[in-house]
Amino acid sequence: MRYHTPRHVAVALGLILAMLAPSLAADAATARHAAGAPVYGGTLRVGFSEDFVTLDPAEASGIDDTTLYGTVFSGLYKFSAKNQPQIDLAAAQPVVSKDTKTWTFTLRKGVTFSNGTPLTASDVKYSLLRVLSPHLKPASPFQATDDVFVGSHDYLTGKATDISGIKVLDPYTIRFQTTGPMAILPYILAQTFNSVVSQALVSKQTQQQTAEAPVGSGPFMLQSWQKGVQAVFVKNPHYYRAGQPYLDKVVVSLNVTPSVIALKIQHGDLDAFGAAFEAASADIQQMSSDPKYSSYIVHAEPSIAIWLELNAHSSVMKSLALRQAIAMAIDRTRLVQLDGGNAVPMYQTFLPSYTNFDPAFANKPVYPYNPVKAAALLKQSGYHGQTLLYLDRSGIPYFNAIAPGIQQSLKQIGLNVQIKTVGRLPYHVIREQVAGHDLNPMDWGIDYFDGWDTYSFAMTCTGSGEGGFSGSHYCDPAADALATKAQTLPLGPARDALLRQAQRRILESATKIPLMYPKNTEIASPKIGGFFYESMYG
Repeated sequence: MRYHTPRHVAVALGLILAMLAPSLAADAATARHAAGAPVYGGTLRVGFSEDFVTLDPAEASGIDDTTLYGTVFSGLYKFSAKNQPQIDLAAAQPVVSKDTKTWTFTLRKGVTFSNGTPLTASDVKYSLLRVLSPHLKPASPFQATDDVFVGSHDYLTGKATDISGIKVLDPYTIRFQTTGPMAILPYILAQTFNSVVSQALVSKQTQQQTAEAPVGSGPFMLQSWQKGVQAVFVKNPHYYRAGQPYLDKVVVSLNVTPSVIALKIQHGDLDAFGAAFEAASADIQQMSSDPKYSSYIVHAEPSIAIWLELNAHSSVMKSLALRQAIAMAIDRTRLVQLDGGNAVPMYQTFLPSYTNFDPAFANKPVYPYNPVKAAALLKQSGYHGQTLLYLDRSGIPYFNAIAPGIQQSLKQIGLNVQIKTVGRLPYHVIREQVAGHDLNPMDWGIDYFDGWDTYSFAMTCTGSGEGGFSGSHYCDPAADALATKAQTLPLGPARDALLRQAQRRILESATKIPLMYPKNTEIASPKIGGFFYESMYG
């Protein structure tokens, strides 16, 4: 699942359906190439265990979001095989002010939507305003992410009828002004919800019509959607990239149980899982060990990070020595075993796909596993046998698999830990209160490929108070200053170094203890060539 963090909206990890330039896959470790030159024609068939809800990009999440990405719609940017935003509808790299607050884009000329109407800068602005619109019902779940432009907050709260920070200068030029330095704007603009829709068409449609009959400028267009059964996408004859896509058609089977999807792939009735996380461990293990099907297994970079949050507002957890003891009592290898081997040990909160992933913590944590030293620290901490409440969330297999192991590890050094398992809503309500629990697991999915995504919502002082998103409720002003300074810099080594320093301070506080990255494994027929697996959308 991928959390859109401010809204707690969990969405799926799906297969990017646009089979575009094979050269994009050249640098991806997970790329698979067909023999010889690319072949035109053919149909890609994938399966999901659920149905589409809406194909309106401003509202879409889950399999809707991931299917639309790279299929029906285009945006100013798209993600490369290395998870970096690269220009798409933009004709060239934008002109960016030194403070990264002003971005001016020139669009490709001659681009049309699949219905043949031209795409202009007005369509780009209309699409962004639509995401932020207070009149969209329900409101787009991505308003908080797009609320970065001068005037956007007044617009989304109904206090203004326009956003001054988004200006159309001419039919092919648009300028953005952000409320603060925004080096990560390309990551935001590359998201599915910021895909470009036709103002001329959508402004005259009902929301239901937009949801059921999407029209974009991507390589494919929707031919049919039989709700609960199947959706068919066909090649867009107006696509602006000459010679693409290679496929003629994409057929998406809906409401198929994961075990049946695996069987259909083996029998040749489907080509791949639409959402890799739906592939069951038993099917992965069975096909991995069978020479006939082992080549169907495709491993990709992790897209979820799981850590243990220690509530620094808890009277017991205020002790740094106690938190360090807990950190050193955790055997990550054992936790991976408890999860059936479907994860790898993790030693930092940033994901490997982030440019700011810290190589210093690629293979070792700030506090290495050492139960003897952990027990000694516990004695120094002033702990006197108080019960620690471990808040677990029901229905999350990897949480439920590792909770007993964590409890046992902490018991071995002398801690009394009681597990309380609750549903999704009470889990978030309780963990966001400063009182009521001592520790809890947390899974973090990518919103965009940058450490600021993790830091800004899970580690800041702003989110540490009552009702804040951080279950650790820990505030480090010095770490915040480093991260804030990083946001004033352009993307690159200097900015990465500051975010790494901010993360290191949080790790040293032992309020967030990295645990493991769940594996990201796709099952796909070897006859599919020239694709790459992108960490967020699949």
